[in-house]
Amino acid sequence: MLIRKYESQDKEFVLSLAPRFVSFGFLDFRNPLEMLKKNEEMIIESINTNASNIYVAKKDDFYLGYIELKGWVDYFTKKKQGYISAIAITKEYEGKGVGKLLLKKAEEWAKQKGYSELVLQVFNENEKAISLYKQNGYESDCIVMVKEL
Repeated sequence: MLIRKYESQDKEFVLSLAPRFVSFGFLDFRNPLEMLKKNEEMIIESINTNASNIYVAKKDDFYLGYIELKGWVDYFTKKKQGYISAIAITKEYEGKGVGKLLLKKAEEWAKQKGYSELVLQVFNENEKAISLYKQNGYESDCIVMVKEL
């Protein structure tokens, strides 16, 4: 398995993973089609503005997943941190170690940037992702609570 920097020919693959970001349940006020469209827009924006911090996982000629990384500043401490802004694995390679390798790449990237912490956000209903993160040493810090009115 190879993890490498994003290249222009990866665009179609990265965009094809947008549905993976909405493949779990949401609170009732979130429209899955609107969420999908917003994820597609965010992916295009990331490709246009942050492609140098996107990494693609491949095995032979098969795409497996990708991860996008950014800098982040903790609101309370003002400490600079690495931030995983997107990570998605193809359905076929889910549970086969791709996510773990992409998270390891994120750690390497963060250390190279001088960050001592790596953060991410995940929807509460995305249980598979939460399990992956916990298995790799991530802990919950803040929880966003919502009440529909």
